[in-house]
Amino acid sequence: MDSIAIVAGVLGCPRCGGARCAHMVASPEGIVDLTLEDSRTALDDIDYDAVYDVDPERGRGYFTHLRAQLGSLAERRFDTIVELGAGTGYMSVPLLEAFEFERALITDISPRMLAVCRAKIATTLAPERRRRIAFAALDGNHIHARADSVDLVFGHGVLHHVFDYEPLLATIAGMLREDGVAVFVEPVLRFHQALLVLLGRVVEELRGGLDLGADTTRVLAFLQHLVAGERFRGDRDFLARMEDKHLFVREELHAVACAAGFVAVDSVPAYRGETFTWKMRGYCAELGLGSEATGTLLERVAVAQHELAPLLERECWSSADLHVLRCARTPGGLAPACFAWTRPDTAAELRALAPVDTRALACWIDALRPLPDGRCELVGWIAASVPVRHVRLAGDDGATATGQVHEARIDVLRHLGSQPRIPALAALCSGFRLGPLTLAWRARVTLEVHCIDGAITTVEVALPRPAS
Repeated sequence: MDSIAIVAGVLGCPRCGGARCAHMVASPEGIVDLTLEDSRTALDDIDYDAVYDVDPERGRGYFTHLRAQLGSLAERRFDTIVELGAGTGYMSVPLLEAFEFERALITDISPRMLAVCRAKIATTLAPERRRRIAFAALDGNHIHARADSVDLVFGHGVLHHVFDYEPLLATIAGMLREDGVAVFVEPVLRFHQALLVLLGRVVEELRGGLDLGADTTRVLAFLQHLVAGERFRGDRDFLARMEDKHLFVREELHAVACAAGFVAVDSVPAYRGETFTWKMRGYCAELGLGSEATGTLLERVAVAQHELAPLLERECWSSADLHVLRCARTPGGLAPACFAWTRPDTAAELRALAPVDTRALACWIDALRPLPDGRCELVGWIAASVPVRHVRLAGDDGATATGQVHEARIDVLRHLGSQPRIPALAALCSGFRLGPLTLAWRARVTLEVHCIDGAITTVEVALPRPAS
């Protein structure tokens, strides 16, 4: 089967949408490249399989579990399958082994990662199946698909990389046939909120002087990443620079999917028997932590997990959900035993573990640094009883600079050890850079402070003399 014909049967030109602009498309190593000039992923900068310890046999076992939850859907024979965000093929191989199909299109934004995926499929699947598979490099933000051309769209960890994922879901709904389905596995917000609460135990010990040695920097970067994902949820300017842009709440994803054209959505936990310590062990491996730091983190998380067990409802025990989006209400659904409905007050209960909001606030400017263009940059920190998203300051020319507050500052965490009204995570992830600004030196400036709950306040802070 001609791979170009498979691609053309599903996708149009990303530039004109199929209006015959005569744009020439490259096809290196058998991969049709439909990406645009600005399409890229930061994952190209790493050896993905090595960093994330991608194991084909583990992938098969995991996919077997996912397939079992799909019920009667797993027994269907599909005419056309599309996988979005295949990466290096962690799910591609078991997907193409397990499902019956006439043709399959495997896509990812990275031609480099798709080449790895294609090589895995070439050494695993029988030649007869391989002839019915095509590969296309594709940016999820710029998909032009043919209507009613696909029966199954599958994506493992895809939607959370796309900031405006509703247009993508609308495109998928349009490309699916009447009885078509889309299956996604995506990270769960409440699990990671709970994980942050558990890791607060570690942060409190860092505040008291706990030393993780050479691994301290890696742990701080990980905590900074988790806090930023929670603090800047929905913030377009911040998330545009992040590879991982979303953590999902089922009700929100269901509403977006229905607005995009789907008529039914089912969701269940993607993992079985997952605990926070199990997930944290995986994170430690990804971070490359030594055995001592790994043991310390797992011990603290296990203790906190036991103490907070009454709050950690069933949904919080899976870091990702399996979502099935349907274009029509058809008989059969996900395996009933797997359903775990959401209690809407989980996040509120977890937040209640933090100190009562009394608007305690501490702020300091460490340095006023001149920039080559004659302007300057302020470097400092700010911590409060409610996490601060960003600070703003107007320069002498009227232009306003915004500094996002998320950089890990263990020195601030320890400095504020005697202020229990400021949560440890707020103190840790308190650093900011504000600029460039046109600003003549003065003794004090007034910063506009924007908190995560929408409140806006001000704080007056002293300026150090400019660095020479």
